[in-house]
Amino acid sequence: MASATSFYRGASESKTTNLALDWTHDLDFNWAPSPWTLSGGAAYRHENFAINDIGDEQSWDYGGGLIPAGQQGAGQRARFGAVDIAGINPDDLGSLSRNVAGVYAGLEGHLTDKLEIGTALRAEHYSDFGDTVNGKLSARYTFTPAFAIRSTFSTGYRAPSLGQLSTQTTTYTGNWSFDGGAAAPGRTRLFRPGDSAVAAFGAKDLDPVKAKNFSLGFVWTPDERTSLTVDAYRIDIDGNILATQTLQDPADNSSTAVRDILAKAGLSNFSGASFYTNGYDTRTTGVDAQLKHRLDLQQYGRLDLGAGLSVIDTKVSNVKQGSVLTRTGTTLFTRDVLRNPENGTPENKLILSSDYTLGKWGVNVQATRFGEYTYNHPTLESRDQTFSPQWVVDLDVRYQLTRELGLNAGANNLFDTYPEKYKSYNQVNGINRYGFIAPAGASGAFYYVGLNYQF
Repeated sequence: MASATSFYRGASESKTTNLALDWTHDLDFNWAPSPWTLSGGAAYRHENFAINDIGDEQSWDYGGGLIPAGQQGAGQRARFGAVDIAGINPDDLGSLSRNVAGVYAGLEGHLTDKLEIGTALRAEHYSDFGDTVNGKLSARYTFTPAFAIRSTFSTGYRAPSLGQLSTQTTTYTGNWSFDGGAAAPGRTRLFRPGDSAVAAFGAKDLDPVKAKNFSLGFVWTPDERTSLTVDAYRIDIDGNILATQTLQDPADNSSTAVRDILAKAGLSNFSGASFYTNGYDTRTTGVDAQLKHRLDLQQYGRLDLGAGLSVIDTKVSNVKQGSVLTRTGTTLFTRDVLRNPENGTPENKLILSSDYTLGKWGVNVQATRFGEYTYNHPTLESRDQTFSPQWVVDLDVRYQLTRELGLNAGANNLFDTYPEKYKSYNQVNGINRYGFIAPAGASGAFYYVGLNYQF
């Protein structure tokens, strides 16, 4: 059978139906300096996710041929399915749905002229995960018309998505690996979390993700043209959901634990497995600050200046790594997956902005500095690479032709800056000279001209 050069890979679909009713009412209390606001409501949501159509047979099945002589792997069975993106096979079909019903209420107002508080509660019932109650409490105290402090505490809850619960994807091991070597032949599968075939690897039904958020900050407005806000926060997230690495036996066949487990499940032609799991907890602390100032230049126009700084630190804890593979040195997650939340994004970000307006003309300039971040190699710490900070400047010039019609032109990344290149040993055949994790991308400058019309 001749190999196809194009494939239909199948289809999946996600549907959501939402119904909501909101209500607000002002309450007058004799002791309160102003009316309080009572709010409430109810919501219903129906979700459905389905992998409902298989792909062309050649996109997922084995055609029966052997790799020709003179080619890498000559004489071995050719790979299953389409290269890179295999089609959906019959075993992967499935669907899942759920209903979510909830009620919520909130109350906010001034206890005194200076103290304002707010509270909110939300109760929900998931047809698959039961009941949950979450809340929010906020307070603001105004010392003077120019200075106030504020604080908020809230809890959060996220049930696993239907995609995480019901997705199953069967592929074939690629013919190249990170270091350019050939990968071991065999099918691999992203299993559904509760599938008994991968229970021995530590897979089990997913738990909801729960979070707590606390923030404390102040607002300073010395005059009507100037404002400064600073907020510190901490976010604790328990049970982050992510996919494991593809679990496979060592290349030297010093252990066959993975293949043995899969063979017991009737999957003797499979060499790898992965699944979604509640992988670890995180604690994120940070500070956000924003300064704004307006200059009235009278007949020379108006200039709005701004500066924003964000500093963030994330720590990973309670990593789930235990399984029957521990004795072989195989872990559920590669080291990059565990370190990326901690240092794979910039540790700080600074934004300086100015917006000048004179009559129908306007000019906006924004300079963004992304702080250091690190590429973490999946297996070798010696190949980790830390990237230096990068400045990116954006420019937009606008002119209002009429009340409704405007013209603008500008550039994203005006000076065409790029992140540092990957070290040669972190590149794959020259494909990725620049890091895929670069916060500003690696596409250089983008120039544009546009018309906008406001109806």
